[in-house]
Amino acid sequence: MVSYAVTRMRYKKLNKIVMGVLLLALMVPGGALLVPLYTFILNFDFLGLKIYDTRGSLILPYIAFGISLSVVIISAFIKSIPSELEEAGIMDRLSVYGLFWRIVLPLCGPALVTVFIINFLGN
Repeated sequence: MVSYAVTRMRYKKLNKIVMGVLLLALMVPGGALLVPLYTFILNFDFLGLKIYDTRGSLILPYIAFGISLSVVIISAFIKSIPSELEEAGIMDRLSVYGLFWRIVLPLCGPALVTVFIINFLGN
């Protein structure tokens, strides 16, 4: 949904800021974050729950490192979808969420499969 919002919504400055942050996250090498990530996970305490030596200590970094590339790939794919399809959905009285769930998401199948494969193989 972030990709759809960045690609199709009319907030130009906010969209540029979000894409800039995502691209900046792609430029940071993963090796440079190993020690800070270890200390973060070691000291992480959410409502008295420690995640050190649990599955959560693996899942959270994988999600954090995979989000930026996923959003960039899906945003590039959504830009290739003609806006006339969304205009036709608006004529059929679809809301923004209806447009996303009934028109855009089914068309994004190849991009979602690509992102799944990249994240699965990369982690």
